[in-house]
Amino acid sequence: MIKICLYRFLLISLLVFPILPANAQDSLNVRRIGFCSIPRRGESVAVSGNNAYIAFFGMDGTGIRVVNFSNPTNPQQVGSCNLPGQASGVDVSGNYAYVAAGDSGLRIVNISNPTNLQTVGRCVTPGSACGIVVSGNYAYVADGEAGLRIINVSNPAIPQPVGFFPAPGNDPARGVTVSGNYAYVAFRSGLRIINIANPTSPQLMGFCRTGGEGMRVAVSGNYAYFTNEGMFVIDISNRANPQPVSHFSVESGVEEHAFGVVVAGSFVFTAHYNDGLRVINVSNPARPFGVGYYCGREPMTVDVKVVGNVAYLVNDSTFDVLDCSQSLSVSDPAPTTLPTHFSLSSPYPNPFNASTLIRFELPQRNFVKVQVFDAVGREVTTLAEENMNAGTHQVTWNGAKVGSGEYFVRMSVPQFSETKKVVLVK
Repeated sequence: MIKICLYRFLLISLLVFPILPANAQDSLNVRRIGFCSIPRRGESVAVSGNNAYIAFFGMDGTGIRVVNFSNPTNPQQVGSCNLPGQASGVDVSGNYAYVAAGDSGLRIVNISNPTNLQTVGRCVTPGSACGIVVSGNYAYVADGEAGLRIINVSNPAIPQPVGFFPAPGNDPARGVTVSGNYAYVAFRSGLRIINIANPTSPQLMGFCRTGGEGMRVAVSGNYAYFTNEGMFVIDISNRANPQPVSHFSVESGVEEHAFGVVVAGSFVFTAHYNDGLRVINVSNPARPFGVGYYCGREPMTVDVKVVGNVAYLVNDSTFDVLDCSQSLSVSDPAPTTLPTHFSLSSPYPNPFNASTLIRFELPQRNFVKVQVFDAVGREVTTLAEENMNAGTHQVTWNGAKVGSGEYFVRMSVPQFSETKKVVLVK
């Protein structure tokens, strides 16, 4: 059985490497300060002090590498540690690096001397450890087909499993972050919010289906930023009923996969497989917009961490240090031209469970009605019924109170109407 943490590696290895997009080696408002070659493929990165800790694996080995960037123009590898399994995720807390090592579970490495790393503890997990975050005395492991695993690491030499939340069906867990008493887990099908106030008995709070291939998640305030084919912004103010509010896509003309994600203030930084680093302004969560990017020669951009104005990016073969200060000062590029015609976009995601976004355009101020009908033409709900200004608008339909099946969304104004089909799956 193919392990979930090998998902990206094996999929890409079986395919011919794609031609890089037209903007390869290009950038906008992001400048590369320095870089360091990585002998094997980087998968994840954590930053502590002047060091980056990179989880890597390839057909000829796996483990973590330490890159010192005290001189950001010339970062240097200073240490490494080989590990069994497939190192796919890493987090750092104090003097220890915690590595999600595929079918070898959790590996704990003493990093007090970055030039002489020492493995000190391990905890085998039943699935395939893909992502990890450490909070307090616990490590939270996204364990592929085994869901979320919670491990007590108060004694790094003897980590102990204490609780778990199983993966429902064929829906592996791939990424995880923790905020307060909640773990936010990126499953393949979407975001699950899990109450971890009692680590021995984690409980599901809410679920937001996104479609596509969920990868990783970051949280700030009332919003979660979830990567798959692009990035979803999800309102988590009601954790029992998280709702998508917008979606960001590069739309570069190539197949898009977003992996690593980090939020810093009003900006989100995402690592896109074919499209490098993207810097996104999310000051208005309903309308994220790109303010900068860096797309280098190296394919397979997989993870990013940010400190201040500097982003640390892991690609297939390099560790990049990027100055993003210019992108953080870009003003809102609000469109100066209005839509030229009425239109209704296909709901996204589609199929969905339980919420989907519906966007439409108005070339002039008008009275707008957005309705949902079932397969036999009965009205299910009205999502909007009001005067709206010219521009692009969106509404959200939550189908929690209706059954699975085909539905039809209709946007109408006095002189125009359009209908799109959407499928609800529970």
